[in-house]
Amino acid sequence: MRTLRKSIYRLERADARWARWLLALVLWGYRGVDRLVLRRATRMDLASEKVVSHDQRFLCVVVPKSGSRTLIAGLDAAARLRGFDLTLDERSIEAFLHGYEGYTTFAVVRDPWSRIYSCYKQKLAQATPITKARTLHGRRGLHASMSFDAFVRWLATHDGRDDVADRHWMSQTKILGMDRGMTYDFIGRLDAFDEALEAIAERIGIPTHVFAHELRTARPDEYLAHYTPALVRIVAERYADDVERFGFVPPDLPSPPD
Repeated sequence: MRTLRKSIYRLERADARWARWLLALVLWGYRGVDRLVLRRATRMDLASEKVVSHDQRFLCVVVPKSGSRTLIAGLDAAARLRGFDLTLDERSIEAFLHGYEGYTTFAVVRDPWSRIYSCYKQKLAQATPITKARTLHGRRGLHASMSFDAFVRWLATHDGRDDVADRHWMSQTKILGMDRGMTYDFIGRLDAFDEALEAIAERIGIPTHVFAHELRTARPDEYLAHYTPALVRIVAERYADDVERFGFVPPDLPSPPD
């Protein structure tokens, strides 16, 4: 499935007219399959990436929009460097609740205000044809042209709830399966990413230098300019479990210009 997705992404990046026509045909077919079979917009998306090594005995549950590319690329680089096994698995988190006793379990989380803006920017404001088909299709009230204000308010509606959420805006406690009894040896935070990566490397016995930051935000505080006090409150209430469990604090918004 991952190989198929990579092939479709290559079509999206291609300039040839035939590639654009083929991409349109593939996405049209996907929407049909989604509407009739997958129905992604009607169920909880718990199939975020999990990185497993049985040699090194670790399990990393990846939270989208929380340094995921850096984590996956770094663990892959370490496996190639040290020669241990590594598997990227997209089964539901429920498949990992048992059978990993004695493994080092870890993850990285991100404050919900920054994470939701990053999600909006990539999945809506800058949505590609593939993103629109895979992430937005079938979701009532959600569309790529909506404002950030409208997106945040949508998240607090019945259609934006966790029960039918895409992994990119689902509560992180749900992605990590903590509501199902999943436990972790270490959970780092993206706002202290370097420290988190060092702790992960030490715990699983790999060199820290394998984690070369990818897609690092050029302006980490960019999201603050898009929030109002009302939107900060909405996100705090929508993601109250994340805020409480991981100790996140609502951001201080910049003062409006005189």
